[in-house]
Amino acid sequence: MKTAILLLFAALAAPAANFFVAYEVAPGVDFTHLTPQQMGVLKEHGANLLKLRESGVLVTAGRMMQDPKHVHAIAIIVAENEAAAKEIAAADPAVRAGIMRVTVEPIELLSPPTGK
Repeated sequence: MKTAILLLFAALAAPAANFFVAYEVAPGVDFTHLTPQQMGVLKEHGANLLKLRESGVLVTAGRMMQDPKHVHAIAIIVAENEAAAKEIAAADPAVRAGIMRVTVEPIELLSPPTGK
C-alpha cells in the first residue's frame, strides 16, 4: 500500500505519460460463480479505481461483460513511466488476488480528456 501511494505521488509530480491497462479474468475464475471472498476482492478493486480516479491517475475505465465467461476491462492511467504504470496496475487488489491478469502498454491519446 505504501509503495502504491508513493507511486501515485511520483506519477503526479513527474512529467506524465498515458498507459493503456487491459484487465482480463484469470484462467479458472468464473464470473458467473464468484465466491464471497472473490466478491470482496472485486469491491476492493472498485474502491482502488475510485482512489486512482480521485488522485488523477485514472483517466477513464470501462468493462465488457457481454460474455460472463470472458469478462475484460480497460483503463487509461497516467504515470511517470511504463515501470510505474505496471506497478500501479499490479497493485490492484484483483490482480494481487489472482482474479484478473493485467497488461500495460503506452498509449498516445488522440482525443485527450477535456476535464470535468
